[in-house]
Amino acid sequence: MQSTDETLEVVKKGNSKVDATEQHILKMGLTNNSSIAVGDYDNDYELLQRCDQPVAPANASLKIRQDNNIYKLDITNDEDLILRIAQIYFNMNEVKLVNSSQKIRLTTT
Repeated sequence: MQSTDETLEVVKKGNSKVDATEQHILKMGLTNNSSIAVGDYDNDYELLQRCDQPVAPANASLKIRQDNNIYKLDITNDEDLILRIAQIYFNMNEVKLVNSSQKIRLTTT
């Protein structure tokens, strides 16, 4: 799969972002109607189409920016993107991002 102009991703069948997300949704007992996906490039497009709340940063690819079903933020993925999403979707005014073992979790302050 071509993920950027310079990058080609090679993944084993069944190991796509969509497959992993759907497995996680099932494991958590959720539905696609309660999911938020964030993507910035064409390799995220299928994932964004499959979730209920697709979100893209301001520097997303043209294909993603042109899709009217994807909510576009006014900040890039180089800024506080996760913080902004938490503020919009979870009505959190103050959010602290905590990086723990390469996982980012949101905690209210």
